[in-house]
Amino acid sequence: MTLILGSFFQILGIKTHFLNQPTFEWSRNARYEAAKQKIRSLSCTNDLAERSVRMSSDFLSAAKIEKNYQNVVQVVEDSRDEKPDLRRKSCKRKLNLCNTTDK
Repeated sequence: MTLILGSFFQILGIKTHFLNQPTFEWSRNARYEAAKQKIRSLSCTNDLAERSVRMSSDFLSAAKIEKNYQNVVQVVEDSRDEKPDLRRKSCKRKLNLCNTTDK
């Protein structure tokens, strides 16, 4: 068992003795069933995704104001002037060139 997995079980107060048994026997183990119920009751959130959605929403709201929209357009134009060749195909081509020359 890894340190992270062990910490996960420890934080949740789950006894891990069932891990020493063959997996086909777990369904008959009361500790396994209790652990399964506890884990299924956890609610999970993707913090990174939620922040990205919020940032996108804020950006779109701000871009609806003409002055802000013009600022965004200016930043994009400046960025393209600084790095004109950042298209996906070009980046892949450059990456492939780097991979072949490093060998």
